[in-house]
Amino acid sequence: MNVGELSQQEFKDLVKESIAEALDELLGDDAGLELRPEVVERLRASLAAGQEGISTVELANRLGIKLT
Repeated sequence: MNVGELSQQEFKDLVKESIAEALDELLGDDAGLELRPEVVERLRASLAAGQEGISTVELANRLGIKLT
């Protein structure tokens, strides 16, 4: 199947799965360990500031993928 043939939901699921796999590869044995307090605080500050990620459309544009 071609990426252009995926529905928006299928594309989102594909991206989520890819991210999960990449994080699993990066974290490896570190998965499940506690974060340092300063990292927790940065995450909390980011959430409190209302910072959001990018949309699926923006991600597709950045990757040069045409959504239909």
